[in-house]
Amino acid sequence: MDEIRRLARLYGTSINALLRTEAVVTDLAPQFRRQYGRQDDAAEQAAKLLTELAQAEVELENLLGIKRSRNYPPERPILPGDVRAQAEHDALELRQWLGLGFNPVTDIVTLLELQLGVRVYIRKLDARVAGLLLLTKRWVRACS
Repeated sequence: MDEIRRLARLYGTSINALLRTEAVVTDLAPQFRRQYGRQDDAAEQAAKLLTELAQAEVELENLLGIKRSRNYPPERPILPGDVRAQAEHDALELRQWLGLGFNPVTDIVTLLELQLGVRVYIRKLDARVAGLLLLTKRWVRACS
């Protein structure tokens, strides 16, 4: 056990990461809106947190044999004409598809996670970071 602890310290990782049977690899490249050439440690820390949360959840699901299903609404093309009217129409169709009707959305997190299959993490972030969204072909994560 002492040798494993030393290895973890040497490689700057956790013992759990060393003992994993299967690594969860993410190839995230955060993109931020910010002034050109300006370094933003708060945004980088938030991106690191999101990556760690996503990796941990995917690893746990793999260990438990959980297959998360995605239930995304059908994509809508942008048609010629009034885009605002089309957006209103598409929003009403989406509300019907989700079974909301004209009722207010009382629990957006449950709606996103259970009905759509989107992962949502709620963590306190630096005030300079409003939130993060990660969209990949393999999984979707949101953190705010």
